[in-house]
Amino acid sequence: MSLSPPLSAGAQEVLGCLAQYRDGDQGQLALARRLFAAHPDLPATGAWISSTPRPEPGEPAHSLILRVGEHDTAAVAAWATALGAEVAVDGALHILNTAVDGIGVWVATTVAPEAFDMAQAVFTPTDQDVSFTHRGSRVISAGESGEWLIVLGHPPVREVLVAASAYYREVCGQRLRALGSDLPAPTPLLREWSRFIAYPTRSEWHSQPAQEGDAGAVPVTWLDTHAWATDDLGPVEHCPRCGRPSRSTDFALLPESWRRVYLCPHPECRHRWPATTASSAPSAKESD
Repeated sequence: MSLSPPLSAGAQEVLGCLAQYRDGDQGQLALARRLFAAHPDLPATGAWISSTPRPEPGEPAHSLILRVGEHDTAAVAAWATALGAEVAVDGALHILNTAVDGIGVWVATTVAPEAFDMAQAVFTPTDQDVSFTHRGSRVISAGESGEWLIVLGHPPVREVLVAASAYYREVCGQRLRALGSDLPAPTPLLREWSRFIAYPTRSEWHSQPAQEGDAGAVPVTWLDTHAWATDDLGPVEHCPRCGRPSRSTDFALLPESWRRVYLCPHPECRHRWPATTASSAPSAKESD
């Protein structure tokens, strides 16, 4: 009677993780058991599963996603060798994305920053690298909740505000207005220089402060959106007081409840009236 070699600690960790997904398991656990039975020393530190009801043509509906050590690109290569597949390299990211018996197998990690050639990864952002482009102004949304906008270059203040306004209107469906007043007011801008680095990949780049004249330094203008509030843009309605059209909406506390209201854009009117469409209560950001 032949005896199977004992599973490594990594294999046991993976199978233990997958055992938690009994409700969603579509063969991923069985595949993991077969893979580790054939290759008990394959490195892994954990796993989870994923499924999609409408996969892209040629893509599996169910996948086994394996976790390996941070920056352990040798582990990704080991899995590729065992499965007879190739490792795809995108910048510092090493990815194995293949399928076994109709189930996807995905393993990935990045080259450590200190082992990656950051100087060769410096680039100047194009339209494809930014969040939005308006009349040649490239706009990047930054911060955990998009509280900063970065406009590439050092354009005049008016161009920065026009690009920011267009970003909120076309991407967010909102209109910018100054906090505490009904009319926009100039916002202080930060004129700085940055280096953009394609790490770990060009689509997941990061930036770092730089000085004018540094290799790869790009002029940037920072706009702090904390100095602004936003109105949602709805269907056009006409102000019942002056008849002017408006698409700007906001929430207001009326006698009975919070309601979405329209805002007349004319500075001599500024009338507010309840929107005709039903709406829910505002979020904390909307009610600030």
